Amino acid sequence: MGPTWVYGAVIAVALVQLVALSRLRTGVARPADGAPSAGAGDDDTVECPECGAENEPGYRFCRGCASELPGAAARARGPRGARARRLG
Repeated sequence: MGPTWVYGAVIAVALVQLVALSRLRTGVARPADGAPSAGAGDDDTVECPECGAENEPGYRFCRGCASELPGAAARARGPRGARARRLG
């Protein structure tokens, strides 16, 4: 009989991974730049050019296929790029 705690640990890790995967597939994610999350009353969505999934405004990556959404690179560089130009 081997150490049974190993089996328990493996099962616990598998459950955590299943919960994380289900949250990713259902679109439970945080916006990239602090934009309101789902249910905030904003009807505007951003369509993914790769898979066509609708995403909330402010998201950097698609909740369906994880590809980068249009305008995400500009949002990510925005404040830092402007600050670097002012200081330089």
